[in-house]
Amino acid sequence: MTQARWHRLVQAVALGFGIGLAVISIHAGIVWTDGQVYWMAAERLRFGEALYPSAGDPEVAFYKYAPWFAWAWVPFTYLPEPLVAIGWTVAMLGAWSVPLPAAMRAGWQGRSIAFLAGPPMLVAALGGNVQPAVVAALWAWLDRRWGPVAVGLSASLQVFPILFVVTDAARRDWTRAAVGLSVAVLLWLPALAYGITNYPEIIGGVLSLWRFSPVAYAGVVALVVVWAWRQRSWSAASLLVLVATSARFIPYHLGYLLCSRPRPERSSPTGLGPP
Repeated sequence: MTQARWHRLVQAVALGFGIGLAVISIHAGIVWTDGQVYWMAAERLRFGEALYPSAGDPEVAFYKYAPWFAWAWVPFTYLPEPLVAIGWTVAMLGAWSVPLPAAMRAGWQGRSIAFLAGPPMLVAALGGNVQPAVVAALWAWLDRRWGPVAVGLSASLQVFPILFVVTDAARRDWTRAAVGLSVAVLLWLPALAYGITNYPEIIGGVLSLWRFSPVAYAGVVALVVVWAWRQRSWSAASLLVLVATSARFIPYHLGYLLCSRPRPERSSPTGLGPP
């Protein structure tokens, strides 16, 4: 098999898996499923109810993000919900499209990543999930002045992006690593006052390495951390974040691989100056 044919085969397989994962991501509904969770969390805040109610309450949609995000949605609850649903979904579709053109121009490897990650990310965007915005922000800002803030904000929504600080730490850029960690911690701390311990995240699922073996999960993540530390690249950190999501893997987590495109080296010692 020639190299060109091999590359086409890899891309075709990636697209097949991407579409397959997108299909299994679709449950009873597809539009305004996750977005409605944010809306309902904001309504609970607005009416003085618990942001993180008991996990056993079947009448309450599960909200798993830091409190600031729910508060940011409170103004939206004064608008008609259908209008907000349309606007937010369009915004997430826009965010979904941000990193894809660059990936498609990055050779057969980039196209393979786009084919694999694009379809499940599209399902997430249609459902109003914030993941496309998280990936777009990380893709755009990882190695720029506001990169650590983007990492901290992303970690307050999806947790696992905090592992992007491994690249900064491996490059001995302790200031950037500390800023990313600090932003995440500061945004999550208020969750304790809102009773997040009453509604813990469920770890597991069909594609969960943690469910198979917590020891195996910890071992694999540790090995990838060591490898990412040695690589000192955003590509390695992207794969690390993806591997860590195997504690509770969801197909749209593949979007983190879109952050692996080459980025210019920083020109300032701390990385907080212009890229």
